Amino acid sequence: MPEKAIWNIITDLSRTAATGLLIVRIPNMEKRVYLKLGFLRQIDSIPPDPREMFGVLLRSQGKLTDEDIRNSLKVMEEKHVFQGEALLLIGKLKLDELDNLLTWQQNIKLFNLLSANEFHWEFKELPTEKIPKGCNINLFGNVYLFLKKTLSISDVKQYIDDNVQNYLLPVLPPPFNPDECFVKREDKKFYEIIAKTSPPIRIQQVFDRSPFSRNETSVTIYAISKMGFVNIQQKIETTDFDIKKYKELCKEFTETMNYFEIVGVHWSCCMDEISTADEKRKKEFSIREKDTQEIVELKKKILNKVDEAYNFLKIEKNRIAYRKEILDKFKVESGALILFEKGEISLELRYNLDEAFELYNSAHDLAPNNIDYAAAFGFVKHKRFKTTNTALSREGEKLVEMAVSKNPKSYYTRYYRARLYEEKGMIPQAIQELKAAIDINPSKLTARDMMKRLLKGSG
Repeated sequence: MPEKAIWNIITDLSRTAATGLLIVRIPNMEKRVYLKLGFLRQIDSIPPDPREMFGVLLRSQGKLTDEDIRNSLKVMEEKHVFQGEALLLIGKLKLDELDNLLTWQQNIKLFNLLSANEFHWEFKELPTEKIPKGCNINLFGNVYLFLKKTLSISDVKQYIDDNVQNYLLPVLPPPFNPDECFVKREDKKFYEIIAKTSPPIRIQQVFDRSPFSRNETSVTIYAISKMGFVNIQQKIETTDFDIKKYKELCKEFTETMNYFEIVGVHWSCCMDEISTADEKRKKEFSIREKDTQEIVELKKKILNKVDEAYNFLKIEKNRIAYRKEILDKFKVESGALILFEKGEISLELRYNLDEAFELYNSAHDLAPNNIDYAAAFGFVKHKRFKTTNTALSREGEKLVEMAVSKNPKSYYTRYYRARLYEEKGMIPQAIQELKAAIDINPSKLTARDMMKRLLKGSG
């Protein structure tokens, strides 16, 4: 048996930014793995592994028929090309599909290689120009999935259970970008639960917060430990650890964090998210029987700061002004764009007018010269106040009209004037504005959907 698993060998080469050829000899086959600056580029099997042949894989997915494969083999022989190119020539694949499917094939080859138990290997350094162009294969993502699928649940569970009460999970600097490892959003979120809890988090706390079942959580903890994300075997005295933890947290809450961070939300969040986060914060720092007096006092200071932040942020005008104060410290334009895009989601998908009003108001406040933001804010201002405050509603109308007069070739100015006309019952005028908006940007679905709705309604 080899001293190292194949995934250990490949990841070690990747971490050292190796460029060359890894030759893995397994019974009846040789696998050739090309790396360039640590990135996997191509994996070849000699002789070809029937399970990994391009046509076989596509047929298993229902993308090809037996006749398609026969035709592609004929073209391969006539044109002396690979099967992917042959399928491209006979019109069974598009170029962008081919690139994605080749990467998929390479990832399958890697996953199969990781399971090798009996093998011999050698690595030959090669100049960069000798490495095939290949694909960007998700090495660490495949290793992570491989570990999760192959670890023994009973062995892992026993290991975790033996340490669950006494051990913490100190997060290590990852040897690679987590985005290159976690291929599922839930797995990335799981890691962030641990990574964002500083100092280290107790294993039992991980179970309490995990979105997975207890067995799957055990396997995931063990897998990310193997990957080098955490150190599961570092024991820390819990009393001293807790006091140190809350001292550091108290300092952050009272000295360095802004009000949005104190409550636990992004600065673009509105009241619903703030209220939910506030409840979570109070639960997170609730006082428990086992807490020492020192920890109780530290928690009280943190909770007082959370109350202060919540009482300030629950007022809409405070949120709008405070965002500007925070964003003055870095790029205001990018902040305004985030608010504008989030406002679109609130208006078009969530149908939350109050939230859209606040977000568009903030975007317009940060970038008052941006005509698109002005048009959007003007529309929601008219819509929000049309039955309660005629003067404010009229101000919104004027803002939309001003935006169109300044930039009639903007998709958003014409679109939001169409929305304004619809609110006022001026359907023919709204349709004309939508036609103009679609001509300016045919790819935007919001105007097209609105046009269908209005035309259907007008008979």
